[in-house]
Amino acid sequence: MIDVVKKAKEMGIFTIVCDYSPTSPAKMIADKAYDVSTTDIDRLCEIALAENIDGVFAGFEDLNTWNALKLCSRINKSFYATEEQLLITSNKSMFKDFCRKVGVPVVPEYHLESVEDINGLSEKDFPLIVKPVDSYGSRGITIVQNATELEDAYEKARQYSKTNSLIVEKFFSGYGLEFYYTVINGTPYLSAMTDRYVINQSGGVPPLPTATIFPSKHFDSVYEKYDQKIKSLIKSMNIQNGLLLFQSVKDNDDIYIYEMAYRLTGEKHYQIVQKETGADLLEFMIKMALNEDVSDFNLHRYDASCLPKPACNLAILLKKGKIREIAGLQDILKDEDIIDYVQTLYEGDVVDRIGNYGQIFIRFNIISESSHKMLQLLKDIEEKIHVYSEDGEDLIISHFLTDEKDSTIFN
Repeated sequence: MIDVVKKAKEMGIFTIVCDYSPTSPAKMIADKAYDVSTTDIDRLCEIALAENIDGVFAGFEDLNTWNALKLCSRINKSFYATEEQLLITSNKSMFKDFCRKVGVPVVPEYHLESVEDINGLSEKDFPLIVKPVDSYGSRGITIVQNATELEDAYEKARQYSKTNSLIVEKFFSGYGLEFYYTVINGTPYLSAMTDRYVINQSGGVPPLPTATIFPSKHFDSVYEKYDQKIKSLIKSMNIQNGLLLFQSVKDNDDIYIYEMAYRLTGEKHYQIVQKETGADLLEFMIKMALNEDVSDFNLHRYDASCLPKPACNLAILLKKGKIREIAGLQDILKDEDIIDYVQTLYEGDVVDRIGNYGQIFIRFNIISESSHKMLQLLKDIEEKIHVYSEDGEDLIISHFLTDEKDSTIFN
């Protein structure tokens, strides 16, 4: 949210940040701040009316997107998404139904109404992935290899679901493609297509991202086959404006869509798009929050333009442990190809669970002049950055280039 506050202030907008945490980083640079939870809609309404605000902004995760919609509805301010659209994008079952209607392929699923239905599965049906239909951030998700594990995963997913509902799907390795669309006045534009690499950990936990590479090495073949289908899906949901992310898994020559986000995402692709094309998608989203005209954001020339320079969102993940020392990071941050980074774990912090985004120590956004230069920086990051536990163990578990063949990443 620091990005959002900085950009809004550049645009001459007075910024007010509400967060239950007194030390919220975005508060440190905002014009004004309140120690109020974003779930306290009644209090937010009081603040909004007292401050005579012009718009509400939230992003990066589903909870606050919903809260922003509720607040806008109460104080009669515009919001880029409707309740129905957020329901579809945050409920995996509803989203898959919409995909099927317009011919967008989705991951095959198993309809299990109760734990007893597990007995109808055979060995060939596994591995499976069990998810709450309405959770996010990999919460409540389990990879299972047999019926015994499935029974435990079934109950876990229910606990993490607000509606006590889950979905069981065929599990693929996790490697896939991401599609970033920008919708302006009802017309969707493909801003970027990427390859998403993941790490598969033991213990039945879901895959977590290690790197997102811009543009996808499969761009030409996948664009021809799937772009119009996804655009038809967007139009069928009557989406008028906003940023969208579609995640998919790849299985041989086919892809299967499994998730959609209708908001800013943690990979902050808008930074890479702006650096490479000049199109400021964050400014676009802020203008929408103020109900300003966005028709001047003409993206025709950028639709499916396949970004000219290689770019990467690199995530470094940690195993369980308490961080005693972080080494090599400051040296790496001097590299001119690193356009931004988000560090979420520091010395003294503890990673006490695996299988969720709380394992991410840092994320880098990188743009290089060539794939060779990009690979060299990625190698330097892996060689130089170390995160040591109190016992002197290196807690880093995700070494992207170690797990992938260098020669296959960019071609």
